[in-house]
Amino acid sequence: MRQAICRHDTKSIKYLCDKFNIDVLDEAEVSLILDVRDYLSQARAMMWLYERRFQDVVTLLTPLRDELLKLDYQVRALVAEAQIIIAYWHMGKKVRARSLMQQAVNFYGWLLFNRTLFDEAPLLAPILAQLIERGELEVPAFYLSLYRELIFPDKAPVDNDVRSKLQQLTAKEREVLMLLSQGLSNQEIAQQLEITAATTKWHLKNIYRKLSLESRAAAVAMVHTLKPQLSLLKQPR
Repeated sequence: MRQAICRHDTKSIKYLCDKFNIDVLDEAEVSLILDVRDYLSQARAMMWLYERRFQDVVTLLTPLRDELLKLDYQVRALVAEAQIIIAYWHMGKKVRARSLMQQAVNFYGWLLFNRTLFDEAPLLAPILAQLIERGELEVPAFYLSLYRELIFPDKAPVDNDVRSKLQQLTAKEREVLMLLSQGLSNQEIAQQLEITAATTKWHLKNIYRKLSLESRAAAVAMVHTLKPQLSLLKQPR
């Protein structure tokens, strides 16, 4: 769901909502295993953030966060907390969002504000960046050394070696890589580019070789690390 929302893919959002009945779950979901309720609720919250139903997100996730904390599921509780902070921020209650962010940092610790959290709550990093730049949130140096490029992608330098490798890609390989980074399968990439699945696989093999990568996951990670310096991938060769 979050991949569909991040790329504003309304067709995929609707498909996921229909397939998993995300928008029609009711009190019956309380009987579901907590893990299942957690992930379904997070998917629903992502959809509501996209629809700007911010108060609904807060109402949905606050009791879930509290229940997760009672069972000491801190990692999952922080994901819910992050979505609540995002909702308050975008509904214009930035003082409340800032207060919750500070409380979350104090309670969970900086190390839980990691790549996994930013992947599950992708709208959190820009908020964190603004608070840091305004001096409203004090961040330890060790943390910034680990996650500076995730929080401040505009300021992340592109290694010359990486730049050189990216420029080796053909225009079609760059298209394939961009679609791959959006979570599309080989078949979906083939349909989008109007090529065969075998051709897609051949392009991916060349991409991995040129970028010195060993897997699909490594390619996706590289693209997300380099954002937003992805003009290199969009320029025709």
